[in-house]
Amino acid sequence: MTGHDAGARGVLDGYRVLDCSIAMAGPFAAQRLGDLGADVIKVEPTTGEWQRHAAAGGAAGNEINVSFLSLNRNKRSVALDLKSDEGKAALRELVAGADVFLQNYRPGVAARLGVDYASLREINPSIVYVSISGYGEDGPYRDRPGQDLLLQAMSGAMYSAGRDGDEPSPAGQYLADAITASTAFEGVLAALLHRERTGEGQLVTVNMLDALTTLQMQELSVFTVGRKAQQRSAEPHAHVYIRAPYGVFETSDGYVALAFADLHELGRLIEEPAFEGWSSEVEDGPAATRSTRRPPPGCAGTRPRTGSRCSAAPACGSAP
Repeated sequence: MTGHDAGARGVLDGYRVLDCSIAMAGPFAAQRLGDLGADVIKVEPTTGEWQRHAAAGGAAGNEINVSFLSLNRNKRSVALDLKSDEGKAALRELVAGADVFLQNYRPGVAARLGVDYASLREINPSIVYVSISGYGEDGPYRDRPGQDLLLQAMSGAMYSAGRDGDEPSPAGQYLADAITASTAFEGVLAALLHRERTGEGQLVTVNMLDALTTLQMQELSVFTVGRKAQQRSAEPHAHVYIRAPYGVFETSDGYVALAFADLHELGRLIEEPAFEGWSSEVEDGPAATRSTRRPPPGCAGTRPRTGSRCSAAPACGSAP
């Protein structure tokens, strides 16, 4: 599963990563390390990781599922039974020469297998050990599985877009998994830098709920400091804290995305006179105009106008 240019050297060339993770967040993080040149060895059960046998979207590929390949490029694989003495011995030998060990077992499983941080640090004190979980190493939810859709729901992220009264809207991508992978990837780089400076190994713990909550730094700040809660509008809207029109609008031949359009120019293009004279910063306009003028029509006034126009027509801040 390797894809490096034979003549190229990545910034992590010479570092070895043991990837004992499954599903998406862990493998994606390890894959990004491999993309930077690390020698990533994927440790799988003797039957292979389950994604080898479960094709996302039915895309089985030629020999290996496409979904498995998408998360495991630039890796070598070894099959070990970590419940057997032989498998544990083989893994300990790999750990002795590794720089990074990454796993996303449920809390407690690594200790039962003898591959927790305390055990592996005895073999290799300079190891950077990464543990990924759904809800953290302790707390009331520690034993629950970290599933992307459930984490999106618990984090509150689903209320940042959509229409008031509609069901919460999950992201079209595996948002929690991807953000967690990026967080783990950053943690590894920081821990390796720390080791270069001090010679000390590190324990890096990452959980999906924290990662997805941190992604909402603007929403949380607006709520806790500005006391403005997420409130979706009557019209479909791409984000509750960004002024309309901000979203996807139907046209005569498809759809157009509008973002941060100059209101005066937008009104001219879609022939909506209610936008005339309005600047882009409608909430911060002069006090005199705020008190004497009606607000611009936003999404409600934009949607009927775009419906009769071609999506290829030029419009500020738009893309077909």
